[in-house]
Amino acid sequence: RAVLPEAELAREKYQIIKKRRPRPAVIILKDAEEAAAIDAAIDELKKNPDSMIDRFGSLYSLVPKRQDEKQAVIREIDTLLKDDVIQKLAKGKDKERIDEFQESLQVSSISFQDIPEEIKENFIGNPDLPGSLGLIIPKEGIELHDGRSAIRFAEEIQKIETEQGVFEFSSDAIIFANVLTVMLEETKIAIPLAFLGVLFFLILDFRRFRDVAAVAVPWVSGVAWMSAAMVLTGIELNFYNVFIPAAIFGMGIDYSVHLFHRYREDSTDVMEALRSAGVAIIIAGLTTIIGFLGLALAEHRGLRSMGLLAVMGIACCMVCSLTMLPAGLAIWHQKKTVNGK
Repeated sequence: RAVLPEAELAREKYQIIKKRRPRPAVIILKDAEEAAAIDAAIDELKKNPDSMIDRFGSLYSLVPKRQDEKQAVIREIDTLLKDDVIQKLAKGKDKERIDEFQESLQVSSISFQDIPEEIKENFIGNPDLPGSLGLIIPKEGIELHDGRSAIRFAEEIQKIETEQGVFEFSSDAIIFANVLTVMLEETKIAIPLAFLGVLFFLILDFRRFRDVAAVAVPWVSGVAWMSAAMVLTGIELNFYNVFIPAAIFGMGIDYSVHLFHRYREDSTDVMEALRSAGVAIIIAGLTTIIGFLGLALAEHRGLRSMGLLAVMGIACCMVCSLTMLPAGLAIWHQKKTVNGK
């Protein structure tokens, strides 16, 4: 999200004044049996102290539960208020308040037919469509726009197992969590595949292990430097920048490949290869860095993390290619010359 200090301050103050409740997760219910089964399963989940569920609501939960027990308590309260001592001691406004309260105690059991139609419509919507809505309402104050909270919420309520079967809920937070989960899981596969893919083409190009190693060492070192820079600067992989490491594998190898090919054209002078190819490498690297620098200066934290990570990765790979590779080639060339003598 964009970092706007005024908006963050306003949101914090609003949270203090009134805790915000996230949007509920929803499902289509066929009948009261399904609603009762889900309600019982939700009650079990709520026993976990770390549960993010506040309650389950449906068309059928509009009728109060355990009405017989509640009616007994109401009758007991009514009997206590009719006591002669209370009637004699209560005077004026106190007597009026007791009488009003006693009138509110004169209630009968409520059935489904007693629920007003305008309230039922909140769960039915278009009457031509079958079924009604069931809602899992999260606790107040939970920030489901945070990826970690969204994933926890999805893991808890996305699939509810009951005696009536397995029910799958949906919400914007659950969709967000599913996208994040897929990206995080597939990134663990994509990054190694990108590394192996680049390594495969290096083998096809150079064919000899020594040449492949000479090009790959600066490349791997650049990626390692980028990882160290992430730790030092506090940049973490997120929804936006998770693909950048794989892109760096592809872009960062170019510098070493071009420099090594230039050296192979004339293997007698490492510095000449560095002078001729180094300028082109620096220009190519700087133009790419400038392209990503626009993202690095963005207010949006996701876009900014993309730009910063790309700039660090390209810079690290370019510096390693222009320093480690020529140094290694010079040492190897010197040894070859000594052995030749």
